[in-house]
Amino acid sequence: MQAVVSKSALNTIKEMRGLFKALINIAGGLILASLEARYILAIGEQEFALTKKPKTNNLELFMRLHRFYVNPEIGTDSKVVIHDSELFHQLRNVFRFTIGGQVILLDNTGFEYLAMISDFGKGDATFQIISRTESVRIPNRELHLYASLIKKSNFEWVLEKGTELGVTKFIPIISDRSEKKSLNVERAEKILREASEQSGRAILPTLASVTTLEDALATDIPLFAFDPSGDVFTVEHTHNYSPLGILIGPEGGWSEKELFLFKKENVRIHTLGELVLRAETASVAVASLILLQ
Repeated sequence: MQAVVSKSALNTIKEMRGLFKALINIAGGLILASLEARYILAIGEQEFALTKKPKTNNLELFMRLHRFYVNPEIGTDSKVVIHDSELFHQLRNVFRFTIGGQVILLDNTGFEYLAMISDFGKGDATFQIISRTESVRIPNRELHLYASLIKKSNFEWVLEKGTELGVTKFIPIISDRSEKKSLNVERAEKILREASEQSGRAILPTLASVTTLEDALATDIPLFAFDPSGDVFTVEHTHNYSPLGILIGPEGGWSEKELFLFKKENVRIHTLGELVLRAETASVAVASLILLQ
């Protein structure tokens, strides 16, 4: 059975269809307008973020930005050109920075420089200095780590972690049971620099030349040697000293001759407890106890 629809009903249906299409078009237009507005707003926010002067006391902003040590000192210059092929490679090829990118520059003076990349040349980069701020990430105690040379990768780990903790100076020493007798200074200094950049240190630790234990003991700062034969160490032992030095032996520990030398030179001998620690573990453990107070 077929339904019979009047002409007037057909006209009404057509009108309703037209109204429905109009409503759809209006709704679609509103949605598109809303999306466009959001897009414009987002672009505007990005542009504002690039052009506004960042708050230099905003720790979160500073810790989010990449840090790079540069040479020479920046001082009060508002514009610097850095001729450093390694830095140029990092900026362009590793981190993919473009013009307008912001970084923190460090020049080993204790200051942090918020800078914007304004140009890339052939192997150099030009920065506009936005602000100069005295860093708060400077160790509050001066700790010298006298570390016996051990396997290459383990010693490099000591350099890296010691730097992150705030060790001021590393003195590699050759002891009776040292497994190595030399150090790749160029690589060691690179590790110190990269660890300083990563941890936000505004002053690089120093690296002394490889020396003998006898020469290392010829210093005026108080020294603490670590060996299982010593007294149990507590951080209170070091409270009144800065600078101070800690002596960590190689795998196998100090020899009897070296322990006798410590006593002769009035070097305090301590132990971290009953557990036997690897040389690199002992270095980081003692540095942590002294510096992270």
